[in-house]
Amino acid sequence: MDASISSVTLIGAGNVAWHLGGRLRACGLPVTQVFSRSEQHARALALHVQAQAIDQLEHLSESKDQLFIIAVSDNAIAEIAAHSSKFLSKGAFVVHTSGATPSSVLAPFFPSSGVFYPLQTFSKNSALTFDGLPICVYSPDKKRESSLFDLAMLLSANARRTTDKERARLHLAAIFVNNFCNYLYHIADDLLKEKELPFELLLPLMEGTLAKLKNSRPIDVQTGPARRGDTQTIRTHLEALEQTDYRMLYELLSHQIMKLYGHKL
Repeated sequence: MDASISSVTLIGAGNVAWHLGGRLRACGLPVTQVFSRSEQHARALALHVQAQAIDQLEHLSESKDQLFIIAVSDNAIAEIAAHSSKFLSKGAFVVHTSGATPSSVLAPFFPSSGVFYPLQTFSKNSALTFDGLPICVYSPDKKRESSLFDLAMLLSANARRTTDKERARLHLAAIFVNNFCNYLYHIADDLLKEKELPFELLLPLMEGTLAKLKNSRPIDVQTGPARRGDTQTIRTHLEALEQTDYRMLYELLSHQIMKLYGHKL
């Protein structure tokens, strides 16, 4: 790894910081401090990564070749950066972990700044492997960006340099494949629960779809009544959907799929 990053301070102690801190420590890069407004959260993560816990930004310490990672909610990044800048030097290297927030939000406070964005959904109590996990990095300073790239490769071996616009589009696409799909899983679970059927019955189907997508584009593996133009089955399903919201969503998605393949509902 590039020697320009010798240690890390985590500003934030939520899900992203928890997994990122654990991976940093496992890879041999020291985490020196963990900040959270909640002393309890700071202490929990600090214990996890063998770091010092702080609940006041004024207690931030700075050493040569240190990276400060702001891992907080998007709407808090600018506030945290502004406050941190009162206690760190102008030369401090500071990044955030957001997919949707531009790197420029840090620029007014830290000339040496950038983004270190792991593309994954994080839950503190769920196991996570970094093997193959994409990490997108960016800094307007190309030497700094190189050090971020090397750090990302240390953690996952799947690093990628992305501009703010590229990362924002990637984050938007991730909403569709993760958040929206998970809501559809919720609908499926709800429909099955009405008939006392377990959601686990659908897992092989879901896993089979993901397996196909490793070697094919989504448009090439689409199946189902809308793909076939099977309007009779679609009408039967619409009649069976008692909840208006579910029915509207089913009809909208079916219409979009049929239009894509040249069918009419």
